[in-house]
Amino acid sequence: MMGAGIFINTVELSKRAGLLSSFMYPLIGILILPLILAIAKLIQLHPSGGFYVFAQKEISPFVGFLSTWSYFIAKLASASLMIHVAMSLITQIFPTLLNFGSLFALI
Repeated sequence: MMGAGIFINTVELSKRAGLLSSFMYPLIGILILPLILAIAKLIQLHPSGGFYVFAQKEISPFVGFLSTWSYFIAKLASASLMIHVAMSLITQIFPTLLNFGSLFALI
């Protein structure tokens, strides 16, 4: 359940929340516990699993289609953001890389 956000917002969270920032991650873990339990229950009900199967069997095939594509697009956005943050960090560590375009670094 841990995603790119743990690497992206750690510094900003520490700046804004100070010592309380270390308590935020366990708090978020507790808040998403119902989501984790719901997915675990759906996997027990539908072992072939996946967002399409969950929505298709419980609601309708169209909702299964929407949920699958929503997840796919969100994962692409998450990966893009993680690549952007990584490239920003790398260019701060190695300033000479600023002379090259961002796409050049991916080649």
